[in-house]
Amino acid sequence: SLRRRTRRWSVAALRAPRGLGLSLLIGIGQVMSSTPAAGASAPQPERRIALLTPKAGWDREQFEQYWLDSHGPLVATTPDYGNYRSDYAQDHVLEGGLGIEPFPFAGVASVRVPGGEISAFAETAVFRERILPDEQHFLDREACVALRVREHGKARESGKVKCMAFGNFSKGHSDGTSLAAVYNVLPDLVPRPRGILRGEVTAQPTDLGGALRLDVPQIDWVEETWFDSEQDAISHFTVRQRYQHGVPRWCFISREHVLFGNGEAQLH
Repeated sequence: SLRRRTRRWSVAALRAPRGLGLSLLIGIGQVMSSTPAAGASAPQPERRIALLTPKAGWDREQFEQYWLDSHGPLVATTPDYGNYRSDYAQDHVLEGGLGIEPFPFAGVASVRVPGGEISAFAETAVFRERILPDEQHFLDREACVALRVREHGKARESGKVKCMAFGNFSKGHSDGTSLAAVYNVLPDLVPRPRGILRGEVTAQPTDLGGALRLDVPQIDWVEETWFDSEQDAISHFTVRQRYQHGVPRWCFISREHVLFGNGEAQLH
């Protein structure tokens, strides 16, 4: 099995001006929000994904333990949380070197928004008094990156090893067509994932307070895959780099923890 590695997390933060009016709770922070035009059809559920950076002085073990054992349950047991979020998950990094560059963040948190855009949670007392102070305790909120994602169909998650990948579309493509086509050009012997979930990034990245992150490399898509083994995952992404098809900038093997779903906390 792959060894977990201690490392420093550092993503330079080029601060954009605040006061942009871009705020929406992701379950661990605030990201972009928008209001549909009058008469527009209701938006489909969307995903909010946050790439996390710990506060200075937090080592990997300390950060991961607090995030999972303290902050996660705090969020998942928030009163009426299900009115604002349909799920909440954490992806902890086991091996961060499957992309072009090592994954530079400490982990990924994600939520789905039921029925489309709901921004009111960020204005509630329970967020301001319960969740926000805890985020400020262990996260560098301005160095985190928040993504807004529109998901595509999800295949069966039968594999036991999960990967998360982040990349940009190949030249001449502006949607998920090029990413989906990668599986048609890889040799037959290359391990295929047992499950695939793709999403397209629909807005510029921000920090957790809503300020634009102008320094972040372009990220157009997020792909989650499930494999039978760690070796299958490594082989798959190694060959993708060799053939230069759907190559992620960042990709890591994850230990996923789902802390809220089906309308209730999922604590074990």
